[in-house]
Amino acid sequence: MVIKMPFRLTPNGPAEPRFAPADPDLRAALLAAVKAEAARRILATAPEWKQRNATARAVELIRKGESAWTPDEVAESAAIDLLWSRVKAIRAASDHMEAGLVAAAPEALGSFDIGAGWP
Repeated sequence: MVIKMPFRLTPNGPAEPRFAPADPDLRAALLAAVKAEAARRILATAPEWKQRNATARAVELIRKGESAWTPDEVAESAAIDLLWSRVKAIRAASDHMEAGLVAAAPEALGSFDIGAGWP
């Protein structure tokens, strides 16, 4: 999703938007949008109830000890690991985008695409 910035009006008609070098509002809005998109994607991948259940089950498996796991428990552990890997990939993408936004030149902020770069 690209956040489109409105055109500004000049005496000569509409022109591309222009941002001051220290425009914290746009940068802050984009950072908040990236965080919100990451949260949406994480919850779509692993709703909170699923995260709680996976954590509780992982604790049970750890207490039992990997050497005592049944084949079903090995598969269950692998599924928990896969779920967590997906969440970590979304978090890593969010961190990367946020760092890029912090370092971006003000003129680049208006074309930042929040929908790109996610796993």
